[in-house]
Amino acid sequence: METLPDDPEALEAQIARQLPVISSQWDSLAAVMLARWLRLAGAHGPAGLEVRRRGPREHWTVHWQTPTHRAQTLDAPTLAELYVRLWAGLSEAERRRLRDHAG
Repeated sequence: METLPDDPEALEAQIARQLPVISSQWDSLAAVMLARWLRLAGAHGPAGLEVRRRGPREHWTVHWQTPTHRAQTLDAPTLAELYVRLWAGLSEAERRRLRDHAG
C-alpha cells in the first residue's frame, strides 16, 4: 500500500507516472483501467463507479466488495486521481492480478 502525497503538484506527478499519457487523456486512460479493475472486482460482489456533479465540479466514487465481502468505497475529484488512489491502496498481489488481466 502506497501513501499518496497531499501536495497537489506531487499528486499530479504521481498521476503522470501511473497514467503515462498527456494530461488531457488522463481521465480517459483512468476510465479504461477502472473498467478493467471493476470487472475483476465484480467477481466478489457488487462493484460500481459513479459521478456526482455540483455546478462545474465532478466528484467520482468507486465501490466494491473485497474477496472477504467487506464493502469498500473510494472518492476523488477526477477519474485520474481516483485510479491512482485505488492503485495505491492495492496489495502487490492485487496489482499483479490487474496487470495480468489488463489485456
